[in-house]
Amino acid sequence: MRTTKRKRAEPAAPNRPPLRQDTARPSGDAEDTAALRDSEERFRGIFENSLIGVYRTAPDGRILMANPALVRMLGYASFAELAARNLEDQHDSIDYERAEFKRRVEQDGTITGLEVRWRRRDGTVFHVREGARVVRGEDGRTLYYEGTVEDITEQRRSRQLVLQQAAFMTAAMDGMAILDQDGRYLYVNDAHARIYGYEAPAELLGKSWETLYNDVELRRFNQEIMPVFWQSGQWRGEAVGRRRDGGEFPQELSLTRIEGGGLVCVVRDISEAKRAEEIRARLATAVEQAAEVIVITDTAGTIQYVNPAFERVTGYSAAEAVGGNSRILKSGAHDAKFYAAMWRTLAGGEVWSGHFVNRRKDGALYEEEATISPIRDAAGAIVNFVAVKRDVTGEVQLARQLRESQKLQAIGQLAGGVAHDFNNLLQAVVGTVEVLRSQGSDPQVLTKAVTELETDIRRGAALARQLLLFAHRGVVKTERIDLNDVVRSADRLLRRLLREDIRFGIEPVPEPLPVDADRGQLEQVLVNLAVNAVDAMPAGGALTIRTSHPSGGDAVLEVQDTGVGIPEEVRARIFEPFFTTKGSEKGIGLGLSVVHGIVTGHGGTIEVASRPGEGATFRIALPYRDSGIGRQPAPTSPATAPPHAGGKRVLLVEDERGAREGLQQVLTALGYEAVAVASGEQAVALPTAPPFDALLTDLMLPGLHGVEVAAALRARWPQIQVVVMSGYAEDEAIRRGVFEGKLRFLQKPFDMATLARELGAALGDAEASEE
Repeated sequence: MRTTKRKRAEPAAPNRPPLRQDTARPSGDAEDTAALRDSEERFRGIFENSLIGVYRTAPDGRILMANPALVRMLGYASFAELAARNLEDQHDSIDYERAEFKRRVEQDGTITGLEVRWRRRDGTVFHVREGARVVRGEDGRTLYYEGTVEDITEQRRSRQLVLQQAAFMTAAMDGMAILDQDGRYLYVNDAHARIYGYEAPAELLGKSWETLYNDVELRRFNQEIMPVFWQSGQWRGEAVGRRRDGGEFPQELSLTRIEGGGLVCVVRDISEAKRAEEIRARLATAVEQAAEVIVITDTAGTIQYVNPAFERVTGYSAAEAVGGNSRILKSGAHDAKFYAAMWRTLAGGEVWSGHFVNRRKDGALYEEEATISPIRDAAGAIVNFVAVKRDVTGEVQLARQLRESQKLQAIGQLAGGVAHDFNNLLQAVVGTVEVLRSQGSDPQVLTKAVTELETDIRRGAALARQLLLFAHRGVVKTERIDLNDVVRSADRLLRRLLREDIRFGIEPVPEPLPVDADRGQLEQVLVNLAVNAVDAMPAGGALTIRTSHPSGGDAVLEVQDTGVGIPEEVRARIFEPFFTTKGSEKGIGLGLSVVHGIVTGHGGTIEVASRPGEGATFRIALPYRDSGIGRQPAPTSPATAPPHAGGKRVLLVEDERGAREGLQQVLTALGYEAVAVASGEQAVALPTAPPFDALLTDLMLPGLHGVEVAAALRARWPQIQVVVMSGYAEDEAIRRGVFEGKLRFLQKPFDMATLARELGAALGDAEASEE
């Protein structure tokens, strides 16, 4: 420990540093005195003007001396203000106590390079580097402490910034390096070494950057890059680097000149970005060349992108579509509820799949299957929707043709049974006629014969209605119906398909099973499955049709047979169009594909369970509806003259003579004044007066259509009531007219009571409206 022993000295004048503490040497010599004075003046100049603080303090805490730099450093106006403090009571350092300072300096004699925090007069904290020593007298007692204080706050801030920058460069994902004017590495961060395939930065230090590029790239540097760099002081762009193992990679490169002729290099490996860009370009090409229509919209439905397939399918160009709304394709085929449900699904972040009937630019309708998916940003918010749509117009038309073809095939199988039934009916009618001819004078015989004729006619009408439903053409007529009722009504028709060695039964559940479906198409499903079951039971067996409603689930229809069963390899292809294992003499393989198309078209599913030798069960599930089954027609009652018949004039238009004469007689019997004509042209040629109260017209007339006749006569007699009759299923014009209340409809054949009811209701409505 270094100490200095002194003789006891008197304290120096405040803030006036003595030139020497050693007073042992005589000072009588004038030359020495002058030298001491000069030395004192030089010391005082250094003391007063030094930028480093200098102090002297007594062991008891008094401040004996402080130069102006220290006074300013501590925030005092003068030395006197500073000296008024006692360090035993108020020490400047906040990192150690005064007692700790005295202990250390007494123990070691000196303190050097001590970096601590001090507090200024106003309380602010700053960093200092302090050095101090103890000065002792000859007797070894401590006289005072003296030392220096340097404000290193800015130094520490700069050093901290350098450390932070160094840490940033070390941790950076981008490669960073500093090169000298000869192009050799002075500094390399970890990322720079890693990008070029080196394990540690030290492996690159001192090497030339030229070792990291191939000859072609070096020529590019010399001819293109470096001339720009030396002229502007910087260069940014892409290059191709070479790794330690010789592999090459694309990179983004930034060069910046620094003073002294060196440069800073920042490099980024963009291999992944290039690959992603290539994938994006391939995807963009795939989207542009895709056969499917692809549309991207914002969340409001505004179109932001369409691919060429959109232009080809819709007829709208991209320029016409982008910026517009997707509603330009609306055809009116879907109601507001359809679109509301779709948007509700999409707004909830779910994928929507469905079927559109849209309109092209030229007005033509087309059908497409669509899947619309939400697109989310990084925060998870929905920002766009992308729709992938496939034009299925041709497929839909083909499916309709397939269904019609299958109907013809099934009808052919039905023909034998239907002909048998009709022949039986005709035989019964002939027999009854013979009885009437021979015994018609007997009132009892006459009454019985008429009753039997009426029964036979109703049986024939029921059979005809079944065939009309089965062979129905045109737009699917979806209505809420009871699935059990479909099974019951198909019972008689299906029995005609079965051989005598097949036991047949239905097992509908007691409660209604409401579904939204086309009755005729569901009956076609049952017929096709029954035909399939019959073919699977060449030696006879049992066929059962049952319904069920699992708790909270779909309405279920099952068709079960005890036939030969279906092998697994056949079961996998059973719903494929034109796939058959029966041979061409028993069909062309459309039956089950038509069934599958009808079921899925109703939003349902179909499954088959079977094993060879154990029969097969086809299970169909359709969406169950809570309520709202339409009312069935009430049974007819014996005809009586309606209260509105007296004096009412009815115009009858019917081209079949027998039907016309019979209906005219019935109308007369009901009390109407009936005028009968054979065509629409004859009807519109009648004189204006007297007017008719009602028109009873056939739908399918030669020349003017029944609806056209009704429109022409309504123009002449606005109050005339219209009842249309037909032997065919209702067409769209008839359904629309009935729905709007413009006409009534009678399905042929009908009895006198039904005719009386419909005419009476029509004329009653007219009188009610007049009141």
